[in-house]
Amino acid sequence: VRQWVLSVPKRLRYHLEHDPAIETLALRIFLSVVEQALCRACPGAGSDSRIAAVAFIHRCGALRNRHEHFHCIVIEGVFEADASGGATFHESGAPDQKLLDEVQAKVRRRLLRALAWRGVLEPEDAETMASWEHGGGFSLDAGVRIEAADRQGLERLLRYWARPAFGLEPLREIDAEHLVYESVKAGPGGSVSLMLTPLELIERLAALIPPPPRHRHRYYGVLAPNAPLRAQVTT
Repeated sequence: VRQWVLSVPKRLRYHLEHDPAIETLALRIFLSVVEQALCRACPGAGSDSRIAAVAFIHRCGALRNRHEHFHCIVIEGVFEADASGGATFHESGAPDQKLLDEVQAKVRRRLLRALAWRGVLEPEDAETMASWEHGGGFSLDAGVRIEAADRQGLERLLRYWARPAFGLEPLREIDAEHLVYESVKAGPGGSVSLMLTPLELIERLAALIPPPPRHRHRYYGVLAPNAPLRAQVTT
């Protein structure tokens, strides 16, 4: 399996956080573009082939700052129904940088066009964002890959992305009015620690709680709840 991670520009993150329809739209566009890329990488796959993916929606960054982005675990290949009603798997090769650039550019183009059509962005603003250099704030990474036989590695990866948004280990108390939250990764501005009062900490944690019924985990392709091949793939 391979991990695909997508982050969008700051201007769009507000809409992802506050509008469930926009959040779902962005995730579907992302996974559909990845699916199209994997189908092209499998010459023997038919036009109705589907990927198997689990998406984890994260609502914060390294220092628990609000930063909604997507982590998707995708089996490296596509599934296709065969004549007997079973599922045939077509394995794809590792994506090269050219394919990754194409996926990022297509996600960027489709999402900006969809947001302009829905009135979330002015058409002129969408055109301007589409012309920004260095990906225009869209960031795509697919560097983490787990071999099929490495079940422990897969479990560690899934546990890592399914973890809660907040843990007690990085938090320490200086005194009754000052808490420090430390992160392994640098947050905005390069800082690896954040000093908060108890009320500021509660405010940050409250912002990370997804409102009902916005699930943090989504299943896509043949793993979707009503997918015809779900039973064949998961048994």
